[in-house]
Amino acid sequence: MSEAEMTRRRRRPTSPAPAQPLEDDDLLSEILLRLPPLPSSSLPRASVVCSRWRLIVSDPGFLRRFQSRHRKHPLLGFFKAGFRRVDPTFIPTLDPPDRIPAARFSWRLPGGDDDRYSMFGCRHGLVLLFNWVLHRLMVWDPVTGDRRAVDIPGSFLDGHGRSLVVVFRGAVRCVVDGGCHFEVAILGNHPLQTRLFTCVYSSKTGDWGNVISTEFYSAGYICHHSSALVGNSVYWLFQGDGISILQFDFDTQGLARIDVPPDVHAHVVTYYQIRIMPAQDGGLLLLVLPEFSLNVIRPIVMGVAGWMLEKTIELDRLLSVEPGRRGAAPTILGFVEEHNEVLLCTDIGAFMVNLHSMQFKKLSQTMEPGFYHPFTSFYTKPAPAPPQPLDNDDLLSEILLRLPPQPSSLPRASLVCTRWRRLLSSAAFLRRFRTRHRRPPLLGLFKEDSVYPIFIPTLDSPDRIPPARFSWRVPGGSGEDYHQLFGCRHGRVLHYSRRRRLLMVWDPLTGDRRAVDIPALFHRWDMVVYHGSVRCVDGDGCYSNPFEVAVVGTDTSGTVAFICVYSSKTGNCGDVISSPISPGDYMSFSSILDGDFLYWLLGNHGCPILQFNLVKQTATLVNAPPDLRTNSYGGFHIAPAEDGGGLVILAVTHFSLNVWKGKTNRDGIAGWVLEKTIELHRLLSFGTGPETWAPVILCFAEEHDAVFLSTHVGFFMVNMQSMQFKNIPQILKGSLYYPFSSFYTKEAAELLPPCDMSKKPKVPFAGALPDIEEYGSNIGEKLVATNSGPRHKKKINPKQTFYVGSLQVEIDPN
Repeated sequence: MSEAEMTRRRRRPTSPAPAQPLEDDDLLSEILLRLPPLPSSSLPRASVVCSRWRLIVSDPGFLRRFQSRHRKHPLLGFFKAGFRRVDPTFIPTLDPPDRIPAARFSWRLPGGDDDRYSMFGCRHGLVLLFNWVLHRLMVWDPVTGDRRAVDIPGSFLDGHGRSLVVVFRGAVRCVVDGGCHFEVAILGNHPLQTRLFTCVYSSKTGDWGNVISTEFYSAGYICHHSSALVGNSVYWLFQGDGISILQFDFDTQGLARIDVPPDVHAHVVTYYQIRIMPAQDGGLLLLVLPEFSLNVIRPIVMGVAGWMLEKTIELDRLLSVEPGRRGAAPTILGFVEEHNEVLLCTDIGAFMVNLHSMQFKKLSQTMEPGFYHPFTSFYTKPAPAPPQPLDNDDLLSEILLRLPPQPSSLPRASLVCTRWRRLLSSAAFLRRFRTRHRRPPLLGLFKEDSVYPIFIPTLDSPDRIPPARFSWRVPGGSGEDYHQLFGCRHGRVLHYSRRRRLLMVWDPLTGDRRAVDIPALFHRWDMVVYHGSVRCVDGDGCYSNPFEVAVVGTDTSGTVAFICVYSSKTGNCGDVISSPISPGDYMSFSSILDGDFLYWLLGNHGCPILQFNLVKQTATLVNAPPDLRTNSYGGFHIAPAEDGGGLVILAVTHFSLNVWKGKTNRDGIAGWVLEKTIELHRLLSFGTGPETWAPVILCFAEEHDAVFLSTHVGFFMVNMQSMQFKNIPQILKGSLYYPFSSFYTKEAAELLPPCDMSKKPKVPFAGALPDIEEYGSNIGEKLVATNSGPRHKKKINPKQTFYVGSLQVEIDPN
């Protein structure tokens, strides 16, 4: 390679790193300012993204800009004040996820005098309450929980603390003046009701202003309605000998009275029929509700006793009240001055009506008679920081044990942090996880191919295992050897090489392979290995547990079956057991394990079953039902019984699946009975015309009690207990299939990289006892699997590859 070419390759740009979150705080602030001012779906959610976002959205400068940009506070709900001095109750009006729980804005004042407070109103996110016994005002921010106690002016009390002026109304407003301050205006009268007194408190100075008084000769009282703020003036509705409006100007500190139109008195019977509220253009509106018509009246000139009717709203038409269903007349419960909306109570429910757009919203809450004060506020208090992971390892382990046994569960959980990874990788946790769930998930099927078995996943994302993850690649293999697949059980796969006369026990999750030599009897030229079976001795599928392999063969005459069991615990084969069979019988299906019995279905002469007792080491031949009828090849299969004891034969006749159950005794199968018949064309909803062909049984998943069927409309997995079925999108034809179930735990997901086919074994395959050099189940170690057991060699450091769903992750330990 030339020097110029080497220089050009060194200068080749690398792929750019993925874009990081916005690092410019100013730019990020501008984006966050444009979030909608909703309580839960905006700033509180943004604050839990990361600590940097939380710092930005909780900054007072950002919150001031956020409020200035959106201006109009969202309506969170209403505070209901009862007729008596009881706690104000919050009634939320927003829909989830922005709905504020009522308990979130609960008024609970420490000290036990909660019931002595009366509510004067709400404005700009503040609630004003008054304690009639302590002569004390309370300004409460329900969002932050902040309370500011304000004692009434001393001039309102005598030397003994008794009231000279009775405070009966008040109003609060927020004043932005280089900060956020509030002002409180109170209104009171002399006990003889000859004068009215008003005074303003400023939180900026912490003092009360001058007391303003005026003559007021009309005997009456102030309604319990909320005040209306228009510009710098606050208005109260006064009802005594007649109805009038009191106006207080914050700037001039003046108090004036405005008379309402004379004809209003004739229409108003109760104070639920009249309200004052700000107009959208900044003026004042008087709402009068005689019967089902809402009259909107406004003054011609503010402060002058001249009024005009602006419009009349027919509520029965607006709210689509059916003719003949007009019950009691509607009542006005409250208004929202910032939204130009009025709260109405009718026989068909409570409604919020916008006086400008005439749009309305029906509230799901039931509004009973009372005084309702709208509460609007920017819910800008950031959500609390997410809780830290549980510090107690035992408690965290109990939680993680309850994760579903799907392939994506533990691998994903192991990525949370190193502590979770440590817990999930412990042998004790994995044993408990397998013990708790017992039945491993069905990951897919292994298909017998001419050279190597092929894995076909059956799960959906994110639990779907890529076929390449379970690829069988024998180091040094030329591809000319035929590896016959004998079956899968307890997370292990059993293969047989006919050319080398070698059994291989393979754990696809860890990549671990164990060579198992067959007894010398099976090496004779006149012996044929028919089939085999593998099982985990402890039954939980842990790759570190010992296993047993049963191999079945016959001589060239085909009249005697020979069975021998290999134990990985001892590393030796047991005695060879023989059983007579009929000439021409063959085994092509996987074995079935039921307790301590192994069963193979023989495919000729009435479909007999070879039964082997693993404990007693005895083999017998069990005859199938004499009237068993099947379609042909693929029309029958054996399976464990649904109740967990015994054996059944599944036989397809035309479009029916007959289930024959074996009667068992201590020696095994003693007879058969037809247990049930399943009409497959009805269950799977397919036709049975002359051009259709009968279903074929492909395989049976004994750990899931599910049968795989091939039909002319597709491929299905049917659960024999629930009769629920699932369509398999993969094409399953022309071969033998073996279901593979295993716990896809974190330890298996991270262990091994794919095998390197370029590496040649130091001991070539030769004779009946080859040494196979392969990566073992320990990270970074070469394992030589021989007849005498494994031995470890030189430590290496390969990259570790594991999968989360279909995501492949590589970690380089170097």
